[in-house]
Amino acid sequence: MRLSPSVMLLCSLGMTGSTACAQAIFSPRASALGAYGALVRDARGFTANPAGIVGIKDWDIYTATYSATSTSGEGFVFSGFGIGKRFFGNNALALQYTPGTSLDVVQPSSFTIAGLSLTAERQISYGEPLAAAYAYRITDRLSFGIQERMQTEKITDPEYSLQKISDSLNAVLPAQLEFNRSTWFTDIGALWKPAENIALSALGRGLFRVNGSGIPSTFDSYTLPRERYLELGAAWNAAPSLTIAAGGSTDNRGSLGIEWIPGLNIALRGGLYSDGGEIPFINACGIGVGWAYLFLEADASYVRFTNQSDRKGSVSVSSFDPSGIKDLGMSPFSGDRVSISIKAVLGGARESLMPRSF
Repeated sequence: MRLSPSVMLLCSLGMTGSTACAQAIFSPRASALGAYGALVRDARGFTANPAGIVGIKDWDIYTATYSATSTSGEGFVFSGFGIGKRFFGNNALALQYTPGTSLDVVQPSSFTIAGLSLTAERQISYGEPLAAAYAYRITDRLSFGIQERMQTEKITDPEYSLQKISDSLNAVLPAQLEFNRSTWFTDIGALWKPAENIALSALGRGLFRVNGSGIPSTFDSYTLPRERYLELGAAWNAAPSLTIAAGGSTDNRGSLGIEWIPGLNIALRGGLYSDGGEIPFINACGIGVGWAYLFLEADASYVRFTNQSDRKGSVSVSSFDPSGIKDLGMSPFSGDRVSISIKAVLGGARESLMPRSF
């Protein structure tokens, strides 16, 4: 006799908890500033606005790592790497592979079968491991970009079966049911500089999508939202060494950031995040630093959430609602974290990477 997941749930004695760990926003500069759409100028964090990759000089190569500080993690974890290339003057391509961009949830339960008390853990994993972008600069002040993002969902569900050995003896055989689905999203962005010290951005997220299959409808409650929304951003060079940026979206999220370059090739950053669906209104803040030397640039950031109730790696099962996850790195279950990245410019345009906004 085989026990399906639905039968197991009916036999459940109680869900004890749900643990969640989310990776940071891939670019430390982006996570420190928050409002990054109008500031994209290379391959780092280009998913905030693919139109910005036309700012690549020649070749961009970068890698990033992160460490969760709100949970007892395993130190720094490899986040991923990216590469970008500008060609024919006004064209640019970028690709990032981010296996560390994930949100993992475990729902433990226990039940009794044939007089035995057994444990079962349903595991749900969400990821965004791959993104690719193309951008074209129409004029010195206007560019457009398009990107494809891959989102993955994986559910691992335990299953047990009874095997009759004799009239008075049964064996319980464990097994794992695994379901996978990949969805591709198409985003289209624009970047416009109406003045030398002002940049405006727009990005339509999820305008088109190709839905994969592989997860039964019985798990629809674990599906991530697939809404279309618009993100707008603005950046202002208030002074040669000072930039102020702001952003907002139609899904009730907003951010405000500032970047100051005091000298010595150092950039200091700070940002505030807001989410209309969370309490308090300012739900996170970020700080960061950047340093450039010749063709290398290093960035570091720290993100702290104001409400810590569901960010310690464990929440009640009743609190876990994937419909509120709009961004894997800034979800209601993401924890505080430190991120570090290193970028190198290769090829024929090896100019010094003095920190600059745009």
